[in-house]
Amino acid sequence: IIKQNLGLSPVVDGTIIRISLPALTTQQREEYVKILSRRAEESKVKIRDTRSDVRRDLIDQEKKGKISEDEFHALEDKLQKMTDEYIQKLEDIQKKKEEEILSV
Repeated sequence: IIKQNLGLSPVVDGTIIRISLPALTTQQREEYVKILSRRAEESKVKIRDTRSDVRRDLIDQEKKGKISEDEFHALEDKLQKMTDEYIQKLEDIQKKKEEEILSV
């Protein structure tokens, strides 16, 4: 733990190791928010990539005659609504977590 230079001070107390965690600085909090934002954006990209993959499959099924044009459009609309719903959930979680990180 000491070699990792994490700013932690382990103290051996018999068979117990105690680690004191220092309070986060404003700079550290801002860095965590940046990391959170980056990870949230990566997650949004993955959600959109999944939507694209499923949409491609739907197009394929329509071309092969496995689903009708009406079914295709209904499924495409449902897929878009699900995508929007999960992106909104992700944004809500991100906002809540940012508030937690920035609160002192």
